[in-house]
Amino acid sequence: MALCANLHRTLPVESSALRDVEEAKAAKEELQALSKEAERKVKALEAEVLQLSEDLASSERARRAAETERYALTLRAAELTDRISSVEKELFPLQCSNKELTSKIEEINVENTSLAPRQSSGDSVLMRWWRRAIATQRSSSVCRLSESTWPSC
Repeated sequence: MALCANLHRTLPVESSALRDVEEAKAAKEELQALSKEAERKVKALEAEVLQLSEDLASSERARRAAETERYALTLRAAELTDRISSVEKELFPLQCSNKELTSKIEEINVENTSLAPRQSSGDSVLMRWWRRAIATQRSSSVCRLSESTWPSC
């Protein structure tokens, strides 16, 4: 019976140890699962950091390109501003000249309208003079043409 009593006493110790082993095993499995989950999260975060780094580098390149373009556009705007001011300086004398020419045209038109009644009576005289001038011009150009091709006219 002593053996039975000893067995009886050792059974609770063994069952307690078995429970401890089972709990330790369960804790180990839980820790392994947590470790794997943590590794997946770390890999996901590393991939996200890599993507964000690439995005940052791309953004920096785009920013530098935009700054370069802005600088070029600023220079172009300054050139155009200078060109506008020089054109404006040239514009004033042209406007004055345009006004003078417009007023001369108006004067000539007024003079033409005042001469129109007199011109109808003088048309025949004017036409005769005009025909004579054209005939003279034709004969002299024919003579010049023939002089260049023939020795005498």
